[in-house]
Amino acid sequence: YKALDISFREQLGDLMEMRNSSGRARSMAPPTVIFTPDLSSLRPRIDRNTVNIDQQLTMLSQNAIYHNTCLQLLRSKYRILKAAISPNS
Repeated sequence: YKALDISFREQLGDLMEMRNSSGRARSMAPPTVIFTPDLSSLRPRIDRNTVNIDQQLTMLSQNAIYHNTCLQLLRSKYRILKAAISPNS
């Protein structure tokens, strides 16, 4: 396996830019930014595998924290909107 990465933030930013310029969402194209991380610190093993499991787990944890934070912010915004339009408040 060779280490590759896709920048989700860049892809999301591109999609939001397309949506803002056209006024509506288009279907999302396949990722355009796929890059190989800096492999100078990684030594390929005998089977030429450059994937470091510890690094991958760290990135997965960071992504999970970011995802959960975004969901909490979105929930709070919807809760505020719901309270604002609710006739009982």
